[in-house]
Amino acid sequence: MSRAFVLCVIVGLGLSGLSGCHLMSAPRAALIGSGDRQAEGRLRAALEKELGRSPLDLGPSDPSRGSVITVLPVPPGPLEDRSLVLPSVFHLQIRGGVCGLLREETGAFISLSDVRCVAFRD
Repeated sequence: MSRAFVLCVIVGLGLSGLSGCHLMSAPRAALIGSGDRQAEGRLRAALEKELGRSPLDLGPSDPSRGSVITVLPVPPGPLEDRSLVLPSVFHLQIRGGVCGLLREETGAFISLSDVRCVAFRD
């Protein structure tokens, strides 16, 4: 192999790596617009699909004020006196310009392409 060919390959790989940098940007905590009922409905539908159950009992979180969303577990049945099941925790994030939910327990990112998020500032 010629030196020029090896150099071209190295430069090409370097440039192709740079083209994906915007997708590798650090995730940012996000919020949905206050009072946006459609966004809240889509968010709830995505959570129901991810957890495989409906209806969901959301914890005291408000996605228009905080980026952490909790989904409470199914309450114990009449024959159970206690449950070890914990709430499912999700983080509303923007990754590469896409709004989505990061499921804390699995690390799965659920894209909410039809929901508009804004970056959360402490």
